[in-house]
Amino acid sequence: MLVLDAQGGGRAAIDSLVRHWQDRLYRHAYRLNGRADLAADVTQDAWIAILRSLPQLRDPACFPRWAYRVVTGKSADLARKRTRRRRTDTAFAVDNDDLSREPAPDAGLADEKSKLKAAVTRLPPGQRVVLEMHYLDGLSVGDIAAALDLPPGTIKSRLYHAREKLRGILGPPPE
Repeated sequence: MLVLDAQGGGRAAIDSLVRHWQDRLYRHAYRLNGRADLAADVTQDAWIAILRSLPQLRDPACFPRWAYRVVTGKSADLARKRTRRRRTDTAFAVDNDDLSREPAPDAGLADEKSKLKAAVTRLPPGQRVVLEMHYLDGLSVGDIAAALDLPPGTIKSRLYHAREKLRGILGPPPE
């Protein structure tokens, strides 16, 4: 297993682990922060913490939920820092609410995919994050609950309500 090899300290195994998980962890950071530059910073900070603590991870099978939780924690740290900075630095007007910026879409997106993506962006952030973690990243309810430090029932509820809202936005499926 890749995590076990990386725990052994092999440089090639660590590089492989980072390559395998980088995009997923970045997407999670982006979902939580809404900006590409912040997501990159959070992901970098998370990898530093992950690699420092990797030898102490007892169950390598728990790596995904653990890594997502590290990213969630680093995102919360960044939000706290940004809030403190806004309070103390009133001399500069910094727009910290640029949550509408998304990565450039692929030119060949199908119409249905575009509609679905637009509908997902209309969901409340808590529902959107949970929905994307479940369907895009393939995480289980338990893994999402651990990563976001929420009860599994809350995750199930958010998934249910997200699906219902998407049905309302998109309408009935074509026959």
